[in-house]
Parts: sequence; C-alpha cells; structure tokens
Amino acid sequence: MSNLTAKLTVTKKETYIALLSICFAIILLLGLINDFFIGDFGGKYFLIFFTNQSNIIVFVWVILYIIGILWKNNRLYRLTHYSPIISTITFWISITFFIVAFMLFPVTGGKYYLTDQFFIVHALSPIYMWVIFLIVPGIGKFTWKHLLYSLIYPAAYLIFTVIIGETLNFFPYDFVNYKKIGTGWYILCVVILTVCFAGFGYLLGKAKNKVDKILTNSHT
Repeated sequence: MSNLTAKLTVTKKETYIALLSICFAIILLLGLINDFFIGDFGGKYFLIFFTNQSNIIVFVWVILYIIGILWKNNRLYRLTHYSPIISTITFWISITFFIVAFMLFPVTGGKYYLTDQFFIVHALSPIYMWVIFLIVPGIGKFTWKHLLYSLIYPAAYLIFTVIIGETLNFFPYDFVNYKKIGTGWYILCVVILTVCFAGFGYLLGKAKNKVDKILTNSHT
C-alpha cells in the first residue's frame, strides 16, 4: 500500500461497508436538503450552524470513502483511511451530538431535536462515524500534533460566531451569544468547552490507535 500506483485490493467487508455507506449518504443528503429548504434555520442561515457544517464534512468524507473502495482509487483509499482524519471527523461530528444531548436538548425539553430531520444530522450521522471509527482500520497514528490540528476548526467556529453575531446580529446557539449570557459567562463557557473538547479529542485519537491495532492484529 506504500506505492500509490499499486493495484488496490478491496475485501468483501470493505465493499459491504461502502454499499451501506451509499445508503447512509443518500439519507444524510436528503436530511441536509430538508434542513436547507424546510428547516427553521435553513436558507441563508444554513451554513452558519456547526451542525450543518460538520455534517457536510461527514458527507464529503463518505463520498470519497465510497469512491476509494468501489473504484479502487488508491489515493482516496489512503486519504479516507488515514487514522487522524477518521478520528478528527468523528471528533467534530461528536461535538454536534454532545452539544445537543447535554446542552440544547435539556434546555429545550426536546423541542426540534426529536423530529426526523434533526435526528439524521444530530444522531444518525455521529452514530455512523462511531461505527466507522470502530470497524475501519486506519492508516497512520494519531499524535498530539493531530489533536492541535483537530481543535483549529472548533476554535475558528467560535471566532466565526462572534463575527456573525456582530454583523448579522444572529447567534446560532445561545451559549455563544455573549450579548445574551454576558461576556463573563461566555468566556467561562468557552474555557470549559475548550478543555472538554481537547480532552475528548485526545482520548478519541488514542482510542483509535488502540482500535486500529486490534483490527490489524485480527487480520494477521
């Protein structure tokens, strides 16, 4: 596999996963389209939400993964099987799940988040990546460097929400609305989230290294 021009051999298991991923990709695409046209915060606000952004990233990864497997594309195969990439995308989409499950869901009493369209992007998508995380052996190893890389996007998103808040006077989530909760609470929230995300991202990456080792040993 070190030679990108070498012929790629795909197992039956990988083919089955790719075929099931096609089904998931269709469902996710329909969910995103539905959110854009029918969702309460679709249209011009669609790309402002971390949920939609992270789900689009998952969708792109899935499409590249499918092409890499079914078309036996060596470059895409190695890219989508690169362990730090799998860990990072799983990390990002997990943020979507945990924010909703532990911050937004309790506050709203389940409002919005129990509908089919929201289940797809808030629960089904994370579940899919968790399964991929556990059954797809990765290439390479997750390190501290990759943890720092994985934190760039969430950090940039927080900056993005400030810019959007100042220019459009619209905040996608109440916990990033410093005008509503106060600057002090906002800073505290950012600090807590940063510590939690960094810890979770690190543990997730280390877990992927162990999972990959187990999967590799089971095939030898």
